[in-house]
Amino acid sequence: MTPRTALLTLVLLFPAAATQAAEPGDNAVIVGVTNVTLPDTLPGLCQVHGVIGDVLDGKAFHQGQPISLQVPCGSYANPRPLLPAVQAHGPQLLDPKLLQGVRLGSAHLDDAGHLLWAPTQPFSHWGTVWGFRVLEAAPLNQSRSS
Repeated sequence: MTPRTALLTLVLLFPAAATQAAEPGDNAVIVGVTNVTLPDTLPGLCQVHGVIGDVLDGKAFHQGQPISLQVPCGSYANPRPLLPAVQAHGPQLLDPKLLQGVRLGSAHLDDAGHLLWAPTQPFSHWGTVWGFRVLEAAPLNQSRSS
């Protein structure tokens, strides 16, 4: 058996070995957000409190675990869509008004619960996770009393 044939056989028999595995300390979770606390001054770190609804990757967190994340937040002079934070352009500020309406988000975390600003592999319908990503939010023009 040639080395090429052996490699092809391994890839066909063990496809999971051919995919990129998560690094130790690499976690991706879905968070049901319960409360957001804004900093005294912006830009700053908004405190996002919630409960882990699903663990997509990693072993440091579990479903139902309370979690509190420090998410960079602030306003831009010229509103624009926020790009995913990757090595080329680092963490992105999330609009504090948007964060206050978040119901569901995803987070890429190290084992200590700090945000990782690098994309994960795509997870089915959740897609790629980087830093903190808003998945579902209340409409911004709707008051909380209604």
